[in-house]
Amino acid sequence: MRNLYAKISSLARSPLPWFKLLVIIVLRSFLKLFLVLGDIFDFIFFNGYIKIRNDKPVFLIGHPRSGTTFLHRFLLLNNLQYRGMYLWEMIIPSITYRKLLKSFIPYLDKISKKKLYNPEIHKTGLLEAETDDVALFFNSFEGLFFWLYFRAFSNFENTAELEKDLIYHTKIEQSLIYLKKLHKKNLFEDKRSNKIMFSKSFSLIININLLLENFPSARIILLLRDPLEVIPSSMSLIKGLLQKLFNFDSLNENTKQLFYKNLYGASLFFYKELHETLQQNGINSKSLMVLNYKDIKHDFTGSMYRLIEFLELERSEELSSRIVDQENKQKSFKSGHIYSLEEFGLIESKIREDFKFIYDNYDI
Repeated sequence: MRNLYAKISSLARSPLPWFKLLVIIVLRSFLKLFLVLGDIFDFIFFNGYIKIRNDKPVFLIGHPRSGTTFLHRFLLLNNLQYRGMYLWEMIIPSITYRKLLKSFIPYLDKISKKKLYNPEIHKTGLLEAETDDVALFFNSFEGLFFWLYFRAFSNFENTAELEKDLIYHTKIEQSLIYLKKLHKKNLFEDKRSNKIMFSKSFSLIININLLLENFPSARIILLLRDPLEVIPSSMSLIKGLLQKLFNFDSLNENTKQLFYKNLYGASLFFYKELHETLQQNGINSKSLMVLNYKDIKHDFTGSMYRLIEFLELERSEELSSRIVDQENKQKSFKSGHIYSLEEFGLIESKIREDFKFIYDNYDI
């Protein structure tokens, strides 16, 4: 009951118009029924998927806008040994439903004209690889995305209360159970290829030690980017979606500043958790590897070769050639995403002070 109350109260506090709230609640009810029936059908027809072996799964983790999407898609495209999740598979996790609807997905993706995110910021689509946090949101209407888009409008008494609320709603333990089940279904569909689970997540940064307990043979890649770049960029992305949902710019200034304050608090908590994990486990241990965004941007080839060694991948001529090609592309790439600190009431000196533990310990 507490969980249901929290969801309803979060929706009620958000600036969404009541009729959109009603639509979300109704759609959510149908989606839940859809997912439950899919699990029942999978149990009846494809129960064998639970026996799929999954050694050394890979988890790519970082704060939103730290370069995880680019690296995730590059590795999936250029190393066919990995099996990630695509947006349509997150919406339709059932093996049964996928077999019935798979042939229609390319058509639906092609005719779909409305994009939630500005493609200059984040290119998405049904056939694009996405963060597993999307799957968690569709499954339980919970997780990091629920917190960022709804709970972040709440008024927290202090930092400790915000962090406690964030931990509660991300529900890492339940998330790991669901991700294990979902990725096993994906691996079942490719069982003849003997592929390896590849997960990209933002929220798992909150409890990497629990992740290692559940996946003891995992290889975890932690992407680290300057908070001065990450924080306003991620706020801009979130604001863009909320602008489409309910005209975010029309909100009063107090509401917007409260929202930005909470997003900032969440970012600070994420970096604290990441830092604590690295202090406990060490940088570049057997299970953890840190990649700096600036290294990927300015020394892509060197970064990829270090990553290949960490993941114990074959350094083939074809993969090496694609790495060099990508580095050449990056030299002329310019992002169309424009944002500023001032837009969100942020001050550089304040960020440098609050994130001093990051600037002092990591070459970002």
